[in-house]
Amino acid sequence: MVDASTKRSTTMAVTQSTDSMMLEVTQRGKDTVRYAFSIDDADSKNPGSTEAPTGKTGMVSHATWEGANLVLSTTPSSSAEGAKALKQTWSLVEGSLVITLSEINQATGAVLRETKQTFKRN
Repeated sequence: MVDASTKRSTTMAVTQSTDSMMLEVTQRGKDTVRYAFSIDDADSKNPGSTEAPTGKTGMVSHATWEGANLVLSTTPSSSAEGAKALKQTWSLVEGSLVITLSEINQATGAVLRETKQTFKRN
């Protein structure tokens, strides 16, 4: 799938099995990050955006369904001050995947920023 809502080059490949979902996100044609989500109501460990190659910092992710929308919630595995949680809400709108990404202050629950990306199938 290709991000049709921005001018930057972002592609995303989604693979699903009976108990998990794998995302591969490539930005600007070079930086690929892989995320795994258990879809059997278990937590999954994933790299954080600030993760060093040594793997010291990571994120804990959880996938749930809210009606017809898939919600991926990700929180830092450490509770550092100012830590941000991420919430992705996946919706199908007119044949396109719309992902609403919310950055949330983990301590207060306040939404800090919200963006939407529309992906069209290649």
